[in-house]
Amino acid sequence: MPTPPIFNCFLTLAFFLMLPGCSGGTSGPTRFPVSGTVTVDEEPLELARIEFHPSSGDLANSPTAFGYVKDGKYEITEYAGAVIGPHEVIIRPIEVEELDEEAEEKVLGEFVTVAKVEESGENKFDFAFEQGEMRPDRNVEQE
Repeated sequence: MPTPPIFNCFLTLAFFLMLPGCSGGTSGPTRFPVSGTVTVDEEPLELARIEFHPSSGDLANSPTAFGYVKDGKYEITEYAGAVIGPHEVIIRPIEVEELDEEAEEKVLGEFVTVAKVEESGENKFDFAFEQGEMRPDRNVEQE
């Protein structure tokens, strides 16, 4: 049984609508990988979330880069990496509690510093803190 002409029309239309998505281009600003180490009292930080917040006032074109520190090391790939320019870096040490097949992260506080991501740089940032520099997490209401 031949396919109805309307079906062929829909297939052709779908093909042409998908073409712009196949260009391989990306939207938004160019991102760069960032990596490095994090120590507290000269010991590798066991587990933490790390965020690179651009200091630019243009929030629409300044996405935040997110990743995790594990055993004192972090690596955020280009796909989720940081944009060029100065950043506020927030490192939030966490504990993970396993609750009936689900894990919950408990933020212990935060360390804050700065870094400057450069287009032609290695963008490797090593951060060293003292335990006394950790402050309460600004995203958690204090009791």
